[in-house]
Amino acid sequence: LSPLPLNNRTILAGLEALLASCSYAFAVVYARTRFKGIAPLHVAVGQLCGSSLILTPISFFAIRDEFPSIIVIVSVVALAVICTSLAYLIYVRLVAN
Repeated sequence: LSPLPLNNRTILAGLEALLASCSYAFAVVYARTRFKGIAPLHVAVGQLCGSSLILTPISFFAIRDEFPSIIVIVSVVALAVICTSLAYLIYVRLVAN
């Protein structure tokens, strides 16, 4: 038995995960054809800067009543800069090869 109840919220979350997977699959095909011959570092930096420009204004509407602590902010920045950047660089190199 699952610890999660089977309700609309759980089903929607599952569908969102499937949609994200399909999005990554289409992105690989698109990136391989569209960005052929461009350095993987440039593609990774462009993707990360573009997503940051889109998501940063949205994040101000998602902040709750109190501002996040400095530990939370530093953790999110570290995850974004170190983990996500490195993962995207590896991902784009794999797509290029």
